[in-house]
Amino acid sequence: MSRKEYFAYGSNLNFEQMAYRCPEATAVGIAKLDGYELAFRRGYLTILPKEGASVEGLIWSVTDHDESQLDCYEGYPTFYDKETMTVTDADGAPHEIMVYTMNAPYRDQLLPVSSRYNAVVLQGCLDAGISPQQFYDADEKYRKAYKARAAPVPKKHAPER
Repeated sequence: MSRKEYFAYGSNLNFEQMAYRCPEATAVGIAKLDGYELAFRRGYLTILPKEGASVEGLIWSVTDHDESQLDCYEGYPTFYDKETMTVTDADGAPHEIMVYTMNAPYRDQLLPVSSRYNAVVLQGCLDAGISPQQFYDADEKYRKAYKARAAPVPKKHAPER
């Protein structure tokens, strides 16, 4: 049975969720993806290029069956696509690894994030031993952008005569 490594940065950090969806997956360890930041788009997390930033996540070893389950969950190839990127593990070793990235036009859309999704991701941070700070930063950035987008535009009144 062939296996490959997959880098999780969102809800798939959650051990219970992964055990249900991908029962043959095993956690390998924490890793870092340089040159990207977490971002909420269309109600879910994705990664976007950003110089000087990094995303901490978890390497999973998955089977072909696990990968097909993940593809279904991630809406591959329509909602998310798969890319091969290099992450660095805790020992500094590089891993060429599969990463899901949100496709356009979805990654350009700000939609509300469910409290359930947030809870799953936060539990995943605890499960994986990852600081939730990058999640909080992404959430704050999303909320500011969403609020600014949704703010009413003041109406201009014609002068009275």
